[in-house]
Amino acid sequence: MAENGNAAVGGIVPQDAGSRAKPSTGFNPITTQAEFDAAIANRLERQEKSIAARYEGAMPKADVDALKAGYEKAVADLKAEIEKANGDKAASEERLTEALAKIKGYETDSVKTRIALEVGLPYAMAGRLAGETAEDIRKDAEALKNQIDASRPVAPLGTTEGAGGGANTRDQFANWFGEKLGR
Repeated sequence: MAENGNAAVGGIVPQDAGSRAKPSTGFNPITTQAEFDAAIANRLERQEKSIAARYEGAMPKADVDALKAGYEKAVADLKAEIEKANGDKAASEERLTEALAKIKGYETDSVKTRIALEVGLPYAMAGRLAGETAEDIRKDAEALKNQIDASRPVAPLGTTEGAGGGANTRDQFANWFGEKLGR
């Protein structure tokens, strides 16, 4: 067992309180809760004085809170404007896409009409042409023109009605009728 009536725990003997070296810095160890609370209160008071000295002449908290509320309202208003602008932008982009599609359709129709007339197709047939490029439309127009020309009967170059000497049909009929009647 240890000296001074202290029991050894696990073979370790505590040192005598008198044998501890006292620091020369004036450090007093805190041994009670009251001493601890007093030391903390003292430290907090010094910190508050230090902060107050640093921010002396600064805005009061009520003014800061009012300014903060104003900024938060401005931020909320700006966010609402941004959302509205984004919605307007989406609607504008949709209208732009529709307008570009219409313009492309008008341009395609214009090219189809021009090529149809160049090839010799009637205006009414221009809408039947297919293709995305001018070359494709021209090929389709020429193919359609060839189909129409192949199915169209060729007009005779001259009269195929007997030898009438170039007289019109009435005169030819009168001559034939006269021959039949014997005149």
